[in-house]
Amino acid sequence: MSRARFAVRFRQITGETPADCLASWRVMTAQGLLKRGPQLKHVADDVGYGRASALTPAFVRKLGC
Repeated sequence: MSRARFAVRFRQITGETPADCLASWRVMTAQGLLKRGPQLKHVADDVGYGRASALTPAFVRKLGC
């Protein structure tokens, strides 16, 4: 299956793109980790963002805060 075909099929089944799904997973996972107390820069790295400054806009897009 091609990448484009996968993306179309994924969206048909889940209602969101693979990138949106990944971003949602990262933010949800980051929320759980942050509740435990580690610093934002460590959590950002753990969920696949290189810097905390990249995670912050993702929170705003997904959660509005």
